[in-house]
Amino acid sequence: MAEITHAGKPADSPGDQPDTRPEVKLTIDGEEVSARAGETILEVARRLGKRIPTLCYDPRLEPFTSCYACLVELEGKAGFVPSCGTRVAAGMKVRTDSPAVHSARKLALELLISAHDGDCLPPCQLQCPDNTDTQAYIALVAAGEFAEALRTIKLTNPFPSVCGRICPHTCELQCRRNRVDQPVAINPLKRFVADLDLKAERPYVAQPAADTGKRIAVVGAGPAGLSAAYYLRLQGHAVTVLEMNEQPGGMLRYGIPRYRLPREQLDREIGHILATGVELRCKQRLGRDFTLAGLREQGYDAVFLAVGAWVSSQLGVPGEDLPGVLTGIGFLGQVSREELPDLGRSVVVIGGGNTAIDAARTARRLGAEVTVLYRRSREEMPAEASEVQAAEEEEVGFQFLAAPVAVLERNGRACGIRAVRMQLGEPDASGRRRPVPIEGSEFELIADSVIAAIGQRPDPRAWADGQAPSSSRAGTVVADATTYQTDIPWVFAAGDCLTGPATAIEAIAGGRKAAISIGRYVRGLPLLPIGKPFSDSIGRLEEIDEDFFAEFQRQPRATMATLPPQERVKSFAEVELGIDMSQAIAESARCLSCGCAAVDTCSLRQYSEEYGVKTDRFEVQFRHRRVMDEHPLLIYDPNKCIICSRCVRICLEQQGLGALGLVGRGFDTAVQPELGRPLLDTDCDACGQCVNACPTGALQAKRFLPKPGPYKAQCTEVVCGFCGVGCRLQIETTAGRYIRATAIPGAYHNRGNLCVDGSFGYRYLETLPRLAGPSVRRAGSLECCSWDDALAEASAALAAARETNGIALLVNGPLTNEDAAALARFAHSVLRTERILALDGPDQPATFEQTLPAAPGSVRLADLVSADLIWVIGDDPFEYAPVAGIEVLRAATSGVPTAVIAGRATRLDIQARRVLRVTDPELPLLFTAMARLASSKDEGVLEAAETLRLKPAVLLEALQALLRARHPAIVCTDSMPAEAATALSVLLDMAKARDRVLVLRRGGNALGRYQAGLHPPSYMGGDAILHDVKEGRVSAAVVVNTDPYGVRLQPGDIGAGTAVVAFDISRGRLSEMANVLLPVPSLAECTGTVTTLDGLSLATSAVRAPACGFSLAQTLSRLEETIARAALVSAGGSQ
Repeated sequence: MAEITHAGKPADSPGDQPDTRPEVKLTIDGEEVSARAGETILEVARRLGKRIPTLCYDPRLEPFTSCYACLVELEGKAGFVPSCGTRVAAGMKVRTDSPAVHSARKLALELLISAHDGDCLPPCQLQCPDNTDTQAYIALVAAGEFAEALRTIKLTNPFPSVCGRICPHTCELQCRRNRVDQPVAINPLKRFVADLDLKAERPYVAQPAADTGKRIAVVGAGPAGLSAAYYLRLQGHAVTVLEMNEQPGGMLRYGIPRYRLPREQLDREIGHILATGVELRCKQRLGRDFTLAGLREQGYDAVFLAVGAWVSSQLGVPGEDLPGVLTGIGFLGQVSREELPDLGRSVVVIGGGNTAIDAARTARRLGAEVTVLYRRSREEMPAEASEVQAAEEEEVGFQFLAAPVAVLERNGRACGIRAVRMQLGEPDASGRRRPVPIEGSEFELIADSVIAAIGQRPDPRAWADGQAPSSSRAGTVVADATTYQTDIPWVFAAGDCLTGPATAIEAIAGGRKAAISIGRYVRGLPLLPIGKPFSDSIGRLEEIDEDFFAEFQRQPRATMATLPPQERVKSFAEVELGIDMSQAIAESARCLSCGCAAVDTCSLRQYSEEYGVKTDRFEVQFRHRRVMDEHPLLIYDPNKCIICSRCVRICLEQQGLGALGLVGRGFDTAVQPELGRPLLDTDCDACGQCVNACPTGALQAKRFLPKPGPYKAQCTEVVCGFCGVGCRLQIETTAGRYIRATAIPGAYHNRGNLCVDGSFGYRYLETLPRLAGPSVRRAGSLECCSWDDALAEASAALAAARETNGIALLVNGPLTNEDAAALARFAHSVLRTERILALDGPDQPATFEQTLPAAPGSVRLADLVSADLIWVIGDDPFEYAPVAGIEVLRAATSGVPTAVIAGRATRLDIQARRVLRVTDPELPLLFTAMARLASSKDEGVLEAAETLRLKPAVLLEALQALLRARHPAIVCTDSMPAEAATALSVLLDMAKARDRVLVLRRGGNALGRYQAGLHPPSYMGGDAILHDVKEGRVSAAVVVNTDPYGVRLQPGDIGAGTAVVAFDISRGRLSEMANVLLPVPSLAECTGTVTTLDGLSLATSAVRAPACGFSLAQTLSRLEETIARAALVSAGGSQ
């Protein structure tokens, strides 16, 4: 996190007051530790770095103990105690980690998740062998972020273009869209973004981590080996791939025909893997050119075995060794190498898998008439149905329920087969009905060639040397199914040599997962089981109630264009031609977004995965509740709510509102707005605190991208610029697109609290049309132009104005301290003006600061809770600086005597000890009367009390409380009238409380801007500057606006004939007045520092590059150079 400086303290320092609570000694997990009286076991354990799960704890709230996931053992007490609600005591002996504690926590989590009815991950992702984040990349396609979609896919699959063509897409089998119309076209979408990347001028190549010094050998350059090599290289390891064939790709190259997988696509994706730094050595056969033991001796830290399954299964019938009998994989390999065999005119292909269909369609392209013989029915064929249909379109014949019994021979060569008819009997081990021969049903098929494609297996002789892993009866490597480690610790295996012949995506998944284990092994870390990611689910496709799908409209699925069958068989040109961009975007919109957008941040899921929770341990009958999405900023899914009550309590105790409450009992308990009304009809101020507090995905911020995600977000720490508090928050983006803003509960000076602007104001990054380039006004209209033209126009106007009636600088919105300093220097040195005004600040800030010159940070937000008196003067803090209002409310609720002095009702009134209804114009009278009382002068006090509608005793009581206080906190706003500030300063001097003032400032980085010099001089008020501008008493106005909500100036506020050079983040009201309009970045697009309400200097980072390409300081520098050059030219011409 960014470092924050304030008198040498980090930002989350708890204030200037030392912790005076008594020290307590206790023992945690056998270690004596120190704590402070009043702390909970959870707080102490967390400080010690111990991981204890909790879903109801929030550092901003008093312990509530509703989830019971934080259980620990306490010596001398039977059972378990919740660590979040148990205060420490001297001599305590606590155990936070034991089998019994683990079991108790697991039980608590299983009870919680039994009441949670929602999908963590979408069913398509769970169905995928590689668990590719399908929903995320489809959402990115919908947003037009194709490059980011490609990067998301490549997090788990380095072959998206390949898989987009050949994957059997079992993900679509569980797509919930099946219950509406047809599944989403997941494979074509993957292929679309992958092919777009491959055609790009600079295709995406992932950058590896720093070199680790570890060396790993990968044996086999098929999908498993290359995938392992890719992910191992990205970890920073040196990887060498050893391949027996003349080119890499394995079965992708030698087992899949070009009409399905063009070699240029395969070569490009392999090229991207090698571009990361993977070394490839071809024509290197295990057992011939090297051994496993030899690799170890060469210094490789680990070896990954991915040698595939290249041995074809035998037919087991007479004549299968005759010339003219080929194996399916052997035949496809020959064709791939362009070693075309003479098939004759007719071919029989035996088998029903994808290899058999590939062989049949390939034989058709070589001019043969082809018949496929399969011993079961078409429904039982393991080949993809679409491939079988394509074969039929290409006039491949099929003989179902028939099996070979002999290969026919003529002149020493195969001339056909003898087959027998079959019928289906009882299911076998695979679940398919076993084919049984029908006696007396034999028949003959005459053919010039026979292709046997009934399966493959690995050849264990390939790795059988002195140090070899064990082999199974099926000839596969024996390895742990969850770590991929063999019985030789430094040898790992995956792909077909481990599983037997399987799909490319299964091999890719095995290679990637094995790379995780290998990475841990070479770093000396214990191996962890790698299984399916944890996910709760509302049920499988066939289990979900029909009502669930009623809201979804039927939409046609995108279909790929294909070559006509008569053209296909003439060449090996690619048959399926993909989808275009408009189809891709329309198809992505069909996704139902089944998975939870909060899947990566949900604490319930994280803990459930960590503790091995079983989601079905407790059976609960769910009644699906309506998702509440009427609010423009929030969405509430009661089905995912675990009734932790954090949202209810944060709304009531922090915000003082109580817009949410608990209704019902038992499993029927639910969080609802008060009186069951829509949230918009309650007192909800849309602060977003409930969303930030929710430990599941029940409460979420609405996304402003077309789909909710989930997205692989980049999190950037920024300082909020919507008011002067300067809250620390994090903005999540993907590909520079805004997702949401959040904060860490309890962290930094704002303690993780945000207001509506902090939580949702940054949606402008996604929704506001931004200025990307400059414009100048010509013939009454703004026209886009080059930077040089715009700067020349601005230079001419400002240079002329300097020599006539001068220039005014009007600033609105937040700036970094660096940009503020640059702008102030520009105003004084280049514009030569003192007419400087912050439009979102007070009229006379200099006068105010001189009157109440408390050093920034003398009273900090964190100090309010330890004050012995708080005065809140003027505007409601919840309206002026809401997070400051939260801290005042917190202090008042905890017992700090609080007085509210305001002309109208505030949210703090209900917790205040005393409320004085005094308007801003009456404040000088109030403070003057109190000062007279303090000096024992009663003159005018009674009259003042009567005018203020207050009893004299009330004035006296308030004054005495101030005089008694040793650590008061005076909270006021920078909008306080100067006369009131003067009177208050006199009173505070008498109470020796002049340094106990906390000034709330409305403008973003208001204190930083003021300290940089962006304010009028003490002799000139802001109203006077605005009057001069309106009356045309200045020749030019430079207006800088970085507030996405716009600027308060109206066209009539600037005099006719006044040249306006405007800097803005979008084309709004200001553009109507501008002669020259220059784009400027928002604070969220700037890197620098910001000064908070407390006087802290916080670093803030750009969440993305400025839309305009330049910072404000850079644009000012360019403008200054243009003005200087013009002056030199002018000076030269005059001579």
